[in-house]
Amino acid sequence: MVDPFFVPIFKVTSAICIYLYRSVMIKKQSLDFLKSIQKNNNKEWFAEHKPNYLEAHSNAKSFLKGLEENLNSTDSIEGTKLFRIYKDVRFSKDKTPYKTYFSGYLKRAGADRRGSYYFSIEPGNTIVGGGFYGPNKEDLLRIRKEFEMDASEIEKITSDKTFKKYFGELQGDGVATAPRGFDKEHPNIRWIRKKQFYAFRKFTDKEVLDDSFVVEVLRTFAAIRPFFDYMSEVLTTDLNGESIL
Repeated sequence: MVDPFFVPIFKVTSAICIYLYRSVMIKKQSLDFLKSIQKNNNKEWFAEHKPNYLEAHSNAKSFLKGLEENLNSTDSIEGTKLFRIYKDVRFSKDKTPYKTYFSGYLKRAGADRRGSYYFSIEPGNTIVGGGFYGPNKEDLLRIRKEFEMDASEIEKITSDKTFKKYFGELQGDGVATAPRGFDKEHPNIRWIRKKQFYAFRKFTDKEVLDDSFVVEVLRTFAAIRPFFDYMSEVLTTDLNGESIL
């Protein structure tokens, strides 16, 4: 049973506040384990330090659970996943058997809510954010058609001072010139070219270990929410704005 504090952390808009239900810290031992595996990425070392891994893994799971409980006060989460630390090296040149980070995501509930929140805890390279890393061809075409028709909303969202403060700019790969069927001279071509749409905020190890880290993660998720809501609207309507659900 989690005791809710119901203390507003900060106001996102006039209508939305974040409430801290559960504060879960990333422990120094967890970050130390990840630092160690960066230097000792082999099965023998891992077997000897399996108890340390289990403790760190449990901490990461608790952190993910705490994020889920908090997010459900402002959004609706239908599922979470903490990725395995074991790597699939069959098709990789890097044959080290373990990842050097703990990562996971929180999937928004329902067909009308698109986008997943993501985090990766890695010494020297922790990131938090989310987006659309690999849209299917139907979704990608719908997004591009929207940008072809009007890019003012995506430009407004990504130029907002809060978005820029946390993420800088929208990230993701794109095609070299223009997708098939689109004019390479179109005024919105920089948006039409994109095939991935995500944003991440970086954290130092000191910030990760601070007891306010969970608050900052929630603030980061709140900062990406307008982008998620806009993309959800795009992907659940046709070009006339009529629902396709």
